[in-house]
Amino acid sequence: MTKSFFSVHAADQILVSNFSAFLNLQSPSLTLVKEYIITVNQSRLLDLTFIPSPNSSAFVNGIEVVSIPDKLYVKGNDDSNGIKLVGLHSQSTTFVTIDGSKALEKFYRLNVGGQNVSSTDDSGMFRSWDGDEPYLIGSYGTTRLSKIEINYSETTPPYTAPEIVYSTERFKDDNNYTPNITWIFPVDYGFYYLLRLYFCESRLEVTQEGQLVFDILVNNQTAEKAVDIIYWTGGRGIPIYKDYVVSFGANPDGNKSKTDLWLTMQPNKGYQYENTILNGLEIYKLSNDNHSLAAPNPLPPSETKNSGGIQNSGTSGASIGGSFGVIIVFLFILALLL
Repeated sequence: MTKSFFSVHAADQILVSNFSAFLNLQSPSLTLVKEYIITVNQSRLLDLTFIPSPNSSAFVNGIEVVSIPDKLYVKGNDDSNGIKLVGLHSQSTTFVTIDGSKALEKFYRLNVGGQNVSSTDDSGMFRSWDGDEPYLIGSYGTTRLSKIEINYSETTPPYTAPEIVYSTERFKDDNNYTPNITWIFPVDYGFYYLLRLYFCESRLEVTQEGQLVFDILVNNQTAEKAVDIIYWTGGRGIPIYKDYVVSFGANPDGNKSKTDLWLTMQPNKGYQYENTILNGLEIYKLSNDNHSLAAPNPLPPSETKNSGGIQNSGTSGASIGGSFGVIIVFLFILALLL
């Protein structure tokens, strides 16, 4: 499978092109999951095509298709205000709309301040949530698991995220002089990205507006100033999520390789509690004007894998050079337009 290169098309979207599972799996992990959100038209048929590159082959070990609530991620014209585009140096705020012409590829889904959440513990859509520690830089802050009752609302229904995501949180350590909490995420050049931030204030001491206020920064650009969760929701234990879009142009060197997306929570001074909060995070890559999510394969590993390393222990894995196995699962989540 080291020489397997192929493309995958879904409806009119190019999900991957000349894709190598081997080159994209540069870790001891035995599995590789590619997850997408595709809008299915009124025919309710999804055409999924695997196309081998010349003198190569295509393979997949599993495909999962899950229907999701309409307008959960793809809101189309029903999103009257659009989503704030972060990073443009202009006097006015720019908003973008994500409609059914866009496909989304999940890059990160994190249970911030908590442990991994398995797909069976999700809120009905079998999404897996990872812990956020691998992406933190500098101060890790403080984490907490709240026992407060989560009171969902019409604007934030139970299926947006499971209770465990809204119950765990990461905030600034009062005993640490580092003012901010920052995460860094590798992403592909040349695409727009959707960031969905999940919040739920549960600290006993924060009971009213104006007690705890902070800023959200994406790539050192202000995404939201003076965030007050109690003001947004009306009280403790009421969840909410906020969406932002950020753009990365082509690599100045001409190569569409990886770059870094920075997310920072920055406390505001002058309030009763100089702190921040974040409960969950999702990052999705948006297909471009050519209806493509395809990006170049990573460069080959700089060091040859030790043949005495992880061995393939089951028939579902594909042996690569006798050193470790790969399972690639294309997980498609569908938003049906009725």
